[in-house]
Amino acid sequence: MSLAASLQMILDGVEDAEGVALIGLDGIVVDEAKRSPTLDLQSLAAEYCNVWREMDRVSGGLSLGTTQECSISSDARTLIFRRVTPEYFLAMALACDGNTGRGRFFLRYNAPHVAKEL
Repeated sequence: MSLAASLQMILDGVEDAEGVALIGLDGIVVDEAKRSPTLDLQSLAAEYCNVWREMDRVSGGLSLGTTQECSISSDARTLIFRRVTPEYFLAMALACDGNTGRGRFFLRYNAPHVAKEL
């Protein structure tokens, strides 16, 4: 299965998801699938990549290991991030009242499949 097909499968599996992307730790979107044409995953990637790196730094400093997952809820939407490899993570944007548990499950379950596509 291709990377684009894997991302589309994740998006199709989570009804309330607005978009999903594979992002490098440099903040660059490798590929994306989205329902909302106005969703700017590139800007989200660039900004939240810094947050992800800072979480890794703090987790390492506290001997907690590397960050594997993070959820951020705002008034507009919920963002879920899941590590795929040491250099890449998945990001999903959900409607603010979306099913966060289902989104987390689909990212966790599909992360190994996405890693094989890299």
